[in-house]
Amino acid sequence: MRRTVGITGAGGLLGFHLRARIYSRGEDSIVPIHTDAFSDAAKLRDLVSRCDVIVHLAYKLRGEGEEILRVNHEIDEKLTTALDASGRPIPLIFASSTHVDRATPYGEAKRRSEAHFAHWAEARGALKTSILFPNIFGEGGQPFHNSVVSTFCHQVAKGVEPTVFTDAELPLIHAQEAAREIMEAIEARGSGERRPGGTPMHVSGILETIRAMDRDYRGAGIVPDLRDPFYRALFNTYRSYIFPDAYPMRLGLHEDARGILFETVKSRNGGQAFVSTTKPGGSRGNHFHFRKLERFCVLKGSAVIRIRRIFSDKIHVFEVNGDSPMVVDIPTLHTHHIEPTTSEQLLALFWSSEIYDTADSDTFPEPVFPAALPEHS
Repeated sequence: MRRTVGITGAGGLLGFHLRARIYSRGEDSIVPIHTDAFSDAAKLRDLVSRCDVIVHLAYKLRGEGEEILRVNHEIDEKLTTALDASGRPIPLIFASSTHVDRATPYGEAKRRSEAHFAHWAEARGALKTSILFPNIFGEGGQPFHNSVVSTFCHQVAKGVEPTVFTDAELPLIHAQEAAREIMEAIEARGSGERRPGGTPMHVSGILETIRAMDRDYRGAGIVPDLRDPFYRALFNTYRSYIFPDAYPMRLGLHEDARGILFETVKSRNGGQAFVSTTKPGGSRGNHFHFRKLERFCVLKGSAVIRIRRIFSDKIHVFEVNGDSPMVVDIPTLHTHHIEPTTSEQLLALFWSSEIYDTADSDTFPEPVFPAALPEHS
């Protein structure tokens, strides 16, 4: 049955990844509830009334202790007031945090939110699930706000020397794994508490891993071993911070009396490569991926590669040709296509970090030039 999922904090890191996951399935509708709705009671009531389930992600992370407690309490009160106004016991999924176990203002705010929603759900006979997430990271995270991963990726990408202030061990979960956990909670249609695990890393280890990725990828032109899902997620997060400035990547051209040679892919774990021709007027692509790295390299002819982040109307354009070998690696969660720009047939090489599997292709149709952006953008 088609559901309408309301998402508070829809513009944040986890909100974006959850919208992407729901959108790719094509089964449910999304009502994004952005921050401005909490300053307009009528608007908030209207948005909530359209929903079959609410995923509550909106939360103030930074600030003075009393401000964190006050603002988050106000958000919670406004949400339950809007839920009451619907006249229905709309199920609630609350994105909490393992910080509830800590004696910090943020941990205290999460504990108070949990108590507030538990009391509301019991009084209204509504289903309520709390998910206690570890530290969430992913593509699109704000440096100095969402995660130390975002901060380090941003600094390494910009050539800024990062600093480790406290070398604590952090349990990490990628935003797509967190989104999957929320989808499972929606499907379960129950109440209770969920505690998804995280991958533990010391802060210094996170930094050295990102530095090593950068040395391999931008320094030596090597795609690292991406067979481990967590490492792959960390690498895709790093790549999101060097896009679009790092592309196209020019390839070294070796020429002698016999002709020319250039290396299109150097990878520590293989993958799959294929070559195609595209006739003038045709194009290839118009889809996006959640996990795989896809590389485009024009061997003969001229082309334009266009890349657009889903839910965004900004299109990045790269002009490439076979006379000056270069590659463009497609960021995750970005739709893309390549098309010839002359009357000459295009010859291009495509490489993917994994062998194509029809049962799990990680390929989701999405035009680079949509007729209109989704209503929930």
